[in-house]
Amino acid sequence: MNKGIDEIARILVFGTIPPPYGGVTSKVQNLVRALSEVKIECVIVKAASILQILRGGYDVATIHYSKPIKRLIGVLISKVLAKKTEITIHGIALQRRNILERLALQWADGIICQNEEIFQTNVHWLERHNTKIVIQRGLYSEGFK
Repeated sequence: MNKGIDEIARILVFGTIPPPYGGVTSKVQNLVRALSEVKIECVIVKAASILQILRGGYDVATIHYSKPIKRLIGVLISKVLAKKTEITIHGIALQRRNILERLALQWADGIICQNEEIFQTNVHWLERHNTKIVIQRGLYSEGFK
């Protein structure tokens, strides 16, 4: 059963908020800010203590790493601590021949593409590997045309 946004209480975020300032860190910061405004608790892995992370009980884990090994580690940890795991793709190129990348993408419950170009570049490969994918729209608007 899919939960609506009103039923989600806690999200585990694998990613970094500024500094350093940049595309992915700014998007993660905006995501956390937007979710906080609708009273969803966000625990950022890099900023949280180990005890806070291991407390578990997360509805969703969202992974914002680009390196295949970090994505895979994030997925494995998420599978233990959260009910659902998603990977957000911020850039065009996936390392499709990298076994770690393939495992992370296949084991995630879903993939979020930041825009139409990322979606179009990867949709056929992701669909062949039975991965649920969506284009992110509506949460925050920077980066959209």
